[in-house]
Amino acid sequence: MNRLSVRTYKRLIVGTVGLIFIVLACLCVYFYFQMCNTAEQVAVSEKLLEETQLHFSQVEKKLQEYESSPLYSAELFDYQKLYPDMVAEKTEKKEETQEKVVYLTFDDGPSVRTPEVLDILDRYGIKATFFVVYYNTAKVNDLYRDIVARGHTIGVHSTTHQMTKIYKSVESYLEDFKTMYDHIYAQTGVKVQLFRFSGGSINSYNTTVYNSIIAEMLRRGFTYHDWNVSSGDAASNHVPAEKIYAEVVENVRGRKKSVVLMHDSVAKNTTVEALPQIIETLLAEGYTFKALDPSVKPFTFAYTNY
Repeated sequence: MNRLSVRTYKRLIVGTVGLIFIVLACLCVYFYFQMCNTAEQVAVSEKLLEETQLHFSQVEKKLQEYESSPLYSAELFDYQKLYPDMVAEKTEKKEETQEKVVYLTFDDGPSVRTPEVLDILDRYGIKATFFVVYYNTAKVNDLYRDIVARGHTIGVHSTTHQMTKIYKSVESYLEDFKTMYDHIYAQTGVKVQLFRFSGGSINSYNTTVYNSIIAEMLRRGFTYHDWNVSSGDAASNHVPAEKIYAEVVENVRGRKKSVVLMHDSVAKNTTVEALPQIIETLLAEGYTFKALDPSVKPFTFAYTNY
C-alpha cells in the first residue's frame, strides 16, 4: 500500500512537472508569434506613416500651387479653368460714412438716350454708373468711350440679356460675361471690375445656379451691385416722369445709401425727363451723388439690408 502511494506520488510529480514544461513551451511559442506579429505591425505602421507623410507633403505642395495661382482655385470645377485672364483686382471695401449718398445706375445702354443722360449729369457735375450691354456699331462704340471719358463708371450688364440662355449654367454665364468684358476693354481700355446681373443677382431664371455663379465671380475678384431703390421705369415703356420722380425720391429719403436702378434705352424718354428734378430735389435735401467703384460696399439681394 505504501509502495503504491509512493509510485502514485512520483507519477503525479512527474506529470505535474511535464505539464509545467508543456505550458511553458506553449507560452514561449505564443510570445514568439506575438513578437513576430508585433514586428510586422510595426513595419506596416512605419510604411503607412511614410506614405501619409508623403501624401501630406504632396497636399501641401498642391495647396501652395493653389494659393499662388492667379485665380486661387482648387481643381474642383472645370469652369474655373475657363478664361484664366478674366479676373479683377481685389479691392478692400471702405467703411460706410454718415454721408447721405445716392448712386444712380443705368442698365441696358448705350442708347439714343445715353447722350441726353450724360449731358444732364454734366450739367449738375455728378457721376453715375452705367451697366452696359453689347452693341458693336461705330456710333454705340463711341458712346462706350464717351461714358468713360466723362468720368463715369462702366460695368458689365450682359452681352445678350437673354436670361434663359445666360443662366443655363455657370459656363454659359461666364461666356456671356467674357464677351462683354472683352468688348468694353477693346473700346475703352477699361478692365471692368463691376457688374450687375441681368434681372438682379437672384431672379426666377437663376434659382438653381445663382450661388455657384456668384461664388465664381467673387472668386475672380469682380464686384456685383443689386439695388435698394427702383425708379419703376421698367414697368412699361412709358411710365410717367412724375411717377418715376416720386418712386426715386420717396424711396431715397430716410436712407444713408441708395443704389438707384434706372434704365437707359430708346423707350425710356420719361426717365430722362424725370432725371433733372430727381437730382435737384435730392441735392437740396443734402444728398451727394457718386459713381460706384470697387471700394464701395455693394448692396446685394438677400445678403445685405440698408
